[in-house]
Amino acid sequence: MIYVAVTDLLNGLRRLLTTPRREFEFIGTDSSFRLLFRRVKIDGVDVTYRGIAIEQESLTHVARAAVEGACRLVSTAPLPPSDSVAGDIAAAIAELRACLHD
Repeated sequence: MIYVAVTDLLNGLRRLLTTPRREFEFIGTDSSFRLLFRRVKIDGVDVTYRGIAIEQESLTHVARAAVEGACRLVSTAPLPPSDSVAGDIAAAIAELRACLHD
């Protein structure tokens, strides 16, 4: 289930970077937690949990950190190539990385 959640996180961050959207609410796969990412200023993002600010950072920096973490997950706990989720997370990594010009 972690792969589905990470894929959702990467896709949500990509939408924040590439569309006029101002917010993205990430909900853990089992709904045990929620993080709200809200754009501020030009490249800033506030991250809150239950209304409590936990971070204000560059959206680009947060997106790069998410890509790095996803790549570590894929390399340390790989899924079989035949698993459709493996393709989903690979695509999400590639699409977000392209938005970051990496």
